[in-house]
Amino acid sequence: PDSNTLKGLQYHQQEMDKHAYAVIRSQLQDTLQFDIDSLRTWVRHLNSLEGDLWLVRSYVGEHDLTAAGQLLNQIPTKYNLPSHLQQDMQDYALLANMLYNKSLDSLGAPTLQQLEAYTNSGYYSEAWAKNILAGHGWHFPPDYTRDYTPPQALIETVGVGLPNAEQAASLLTVQPNPASDQVSFNYQVHENTEALQLRVIDVTGRTVWEQTARSTTGSLQWQVGSAPGGLYLYQLWSNGELLESGKLFIK
Repeated sequence: PDSNTLKGLQYHQQEMDKHAYAVIRSQLQDTLQFDIDSLRTWVRHLNSLEGDLWLVRSYVGEHDLTAAGQLLNQIPTKYNLPSHLQQDMQDYALLANMLYNKSLDSLGAPTLQQLEAYTNSGYYSEAWAKNILAGHGWHFPPDYTRDYTPPQALIETVGVGLPNAEQAASLLTVQPNPASDQVSFNYQVHENTEALQLRVIDVTGRTVWEQTARSTTGSLQWQVGSAPGGLYLYQLWSNGELLESGKLFIK
């Protein structure tokens, strides 16, 4: 379409969004005739990534993991997401599986610990994890974008105004990743670090491997053995403090 047609389409989309937001506000304020299906319909009309992620969270809250998963599978193609946001949608799916059939008001310590591993993942999965943890007493200082970046560059550039663990000096490297037989965790921490522990956790929150490090620099090996293929979290701890975490794929 030519530029005039594009402007016309953008105007009509803006008007549709404005009316959809008005209906959504009305739905949320109607305490007598509130209907979640009607609210979801209007959120769906927004045709936005943020709206679809709200729908995912609402499905998880009602223990409908099938609907949440189907919507998450459609999002990367629907919005033509760049690779780093596609990865974030995978993290979002892991969070949805982790929270399935659980009350957000009464999460246990293992689940909260898993959520903490996502607080440096960046983007939407980090925001969801922090939002839940904040309801359990966690405090997160605001993140400020100090330099202006155009919106499109913000979408396409990793780490602009957002925390990104890959930009910081890593305390831990994992090789190979993905792995099939053996995984090497190479670590180097400050000399005064004590009680260093490395854990590997599956998506259900179960610790499948744990090892104590005897020095501040070295390497630990995990023999994968019969561990099922899939996604795992690794965590480096010292005296109850989470130093670093990341994702490990087993073939």
